[in-house]
Amino acid sequence: GGGGGTAGKGGSGLSFPRRTSVGGRERPGSRPGGYTRSRAGSGWTRDKAMQGAKDREERRKIETEARERELLAKDSSVALAKEIAISLRRVTAFNWNDKTPAAKRGWYYKDDNGEAQGPYKSSWMRSWHQEGHFDREIEVCFGEPSLWFKVYHLWAESTTPSFMITRASTRVDAGKAAAFLKHRLGA
Repeated sequence: GGGGGTAGKGGSGLSFPRRTSVGGRERPGSRPGGYTRSRAGSGWTRDKAMQGAKDREERRKIETEARERELLAKDSSVALAKEIAISLRRVTAFNWNDKTPAAKRGWYYKDDNGEAQGPYKSSWMRSWHQEGHFDREIEVCFGEPSLWFKVYHLWAESTTPSFMITRASTRVDAGKAAAFLKHRLGA
């Protein structure tokens, strides 16, 4: 087929065009795709080693890209799960503070001796954090001091802790968590 002939006198059954245009001119005895006439005249052969290396490299590239997409999906899924965990901790902290007697509501932190200090207003905690008096590793509690979190458990690494947890912000956090769980559970 294809307007060609059969290679070799004995007819190997391979069909190919008799002449191929290479570099703008016709060359007798050549075939596209790396086929060349062997010196022994036994028919047409292909430089399999070179093509095999190209094929393997292409497969490796495709497999690597697929693994990278899979890892990226896992990374974004892990990042989303971490964000949801942070949201749920803030909801928990808010509810804990909400159930605390009014005189004991607010922020507490553990000092260097492990003693609870507080309660303090959100603005004070934010200011002390910004001034470098404590870092993201310090344990804090919102409400009567018994439910402790490290600051980085309540605010992602990329954000500055505001120490502001309100009913409105916890509704948003709870909504994110509910949507995430609904999606994950397929409900």
